[in-house]
Formats: sequence, C-alpha cells, structure tokens
Amino acid sequence: MNSASKILVVCHDAGGAEIVSCFVAAQIDPDNFICLIAGPAIPIFKHHGVKVIPIQENQSGEHILDAYPNVKYVLTGSSWSTALELGVISAAKKRNIPTSLFLDHWVNYRERFGFPKPGWEAHLPDELIMGDSYAFEIAKNFFPDKNIRLEPNHYFDYIKERAKVMQDFYSEEAGTILWISEPFSQPINVFGDKAENSVTEYDILSGLLEIINKDNRFLKFKIRLHPSESGEKYRKLMKQKASGLSCTLSTETELLVDIFEANYIIGIESMALVVAMLAGKPVASFVPDVEYICPLPFSGIKKINSEHDLSLFLA
Repeated sequence: MNSASKILVVCHDAGGAEIVSCFVAAQIDPDNFICLIAGPAIPIFKHHGVKVIPIQENQSGEHILDAYPNVKYVLTGSSWSTALELGVISAAKKRNIPTSLFLDHWVNYRERFGFPKPGWEAHLPDELIMGDSYAFEIAKNFFPDKNIRLEPNHYFDYIKERAKVMQDFYSEEAGTILWISEPFSQPINVFGDKAENSVTEYDILSGLLEIINKDNRFLKFKIRLHPSESGEKYRKLMKQKASGLSCTLSTETELLVDIFEANYIIGIESMALVVAMLAGKPVASFVPDVEYICPLPFSGIKKINSEHDLSLFLA
C-alpha cells in the first residue's frame, strides 16, 4: 500500500467484509485504500484480492487514527461481536474526518448502533451506504435524517459470475440438504441486546432433523457453521436427532461449493441464503413459528413456518 493512501477501511465481521471488500476491489485504484482488517474479515479481503494490514479487534479508534494521520476519509463495515468499527467512527468524527459505514443484510440496522439505548445516535457515521434497493428503502425508513447512499452491490455481482464458473465443475450429491447455521439466539450487537425470538437455532435444527429423518429420499445432511460458531456447537444434537442420516459439519472453505453440492439449501435469515438464491438453487428460510417473519426481501427464498410447507418445498 502506498504511503499516499487517504481512505481508511476497517472491517471485522464476515457479512460486512464481503460487501466492503468487493466494493474496494471494484474501485479504479484499490491501492488508494488502507485496509485495516481483523478477525474473520481477513481471509475474505484476501480472497477478493484486496491487500490488508491485519489488526487486533481490541485496538482503539484513537490508536488506529494516530498511526495514520494522513487519512481523509473512513469507510467501515458493521459488526455485532466487536466495537472496532464504531470506535474508529467515533474517533474519526472527533477529528472531523468524514465517515461512511456500508450496512450489510436487512435486519437490526438501528440496533447495530445501540438503539433503543439513550444516545445511540452518537454511534452513527456521517453516511450510510446500502447495496440494494431493498436495503436502501429500509434504511431511509429507520434513518430519515441521515445521508444514505445507494451503491452497486459488487459482492452480488461476484457471486453471480463465480456461480456461472462453478456450476460446470461441481454437481449435486444425491439426497443432500445443506443447512446454513447462524447464532440466532445470540446478541445482535456489541451492546449485548438480543432479538425477541421464540425459538433458537437449536430448536430449529432439532425440528428440521426430525422432519428430514421421516423422508427416505434424503441421505446426507450437511451443516455449514457461521464463522463465529464452534465445531462442537451441535455435536450432541447431531447424535440425538440424525440417526437415519449421514449428518456432518462442512469443512469446505468456499460457501458456493457447499451450495452446488446440495439439492436444497435451508437456513434462517443468513446472507448465505441470498448467495444460494443468486446461484440459482432451491432455497428456504425455515423457522417453526407462525409469528416469525423472515426479513430477507427476496421472492426467490421460500419463507416456511410449518412442517407441511417444508414438505411441499422438498417435494
């Protein structure tokens, strides 16, 4: 990275990293960006060919900006597990450095900044960037007084192009279901707030395995963990509920490989479901609660709340 770089990029979580790294890679001069990257975002930025400077997630925003005094603009993702990006935004605003945050996904927009706690607005950047029209409209509704910009979603473009290449090299393994796990019951932001869900990811997986076990067409059930989840998370549940299936944890690095090797992709509300939809696969959000409304705004993802509707999806 050249010493004249003036745009500082900070990312930690995987969701934000995918969209921000593709945005940076698509710029005319990506080397004009200083990318300070932590945690699961590091391999994602590298995968998309963006040069990174690895940092620890507990570094303060003041310390980071002290190390790069020539920065004129700050761009970040958002994280639910660390205050890294919010700390950099806060420090930059104190120094009158313009800040933008690229919001990924379609849920918990205000909550990422501490809503409804008093003073949560102080955590907001100067500008929010959205990657699709659905997200843009949601953001305008939640942040009516905030500067909001709609940018092309280069991550979606990458997925579509990558899928075209991979479909000729990977084929479905007969009778295979891929379940996309996520920490549905965990805090939704760094402030420790939790969503009011009536079921957990354990409840959902348990019910799903019971249903799949009744259908002898399916032989393999593969679980792809969220980057924040431990490999031990579902061990006990898998032994208890998957007696009639070959139930395994995916060790595949690339999400699209798992997607193309499965007949059906099922999850809750993960971005990975959108990736599977963009790749042209049958995709469903399954939460056995009639009160739950899946927030993913795409008609290509089936929203299922009952065993009956799940059976129709798998027919």
